[in-house]
Amino acid sequence: MVAVLKKAIMPALSKWSIEWDKGEPEQSPTVAYIPNLYAGESFTLFARFPDSANVPSLVTLNCFNTKTNSQEQYQVAIDAT
Repeated sequence: MVAVLKKAIMPALSKWSIEWDKGEPEQSPTVAYIPNLYAGESFTLFARFPDSANVPSLVTLNCFNTKTNSQEQYQVAIDAT
């Protein structure tokens, strides 16, 4: 119960969207199921690209920061080798 109450007052990242620089993968979890993330939590996203020619080199993660009340953007380089 204490852990749940702590999360209620902690800032979180929510309202996720994901942009790939090319190709559209099958991903798990889908954006609709990405949970709010709190300080110290990790998150793993799996993506499968059926066409090896369309593997992206960059993914952009967009989210809303409840502490700063603003949109944030994170870019992650992908090494497909």
